[in-house]
Amino acid sequence: MSKKPLQAETEYDLICVGGGIMSATLALLAKLLDPNLKCLSWNVWIR
Repeated sequence: MSKKPLQAETEYDLICVGGGIMSATLALLAKLLDPNLKCLSWNVWIR
């Protein structure tokens, strides 16, 4: 059985860095204003 590699989307209209409430709010408001936006939420956990 061969597995197809996952293809990641590389073009976004909005990139929100950080998983906090402000990034989530911004992404939500942007999607409400334009549902066709491609949004990426980038969150990095450092221990």
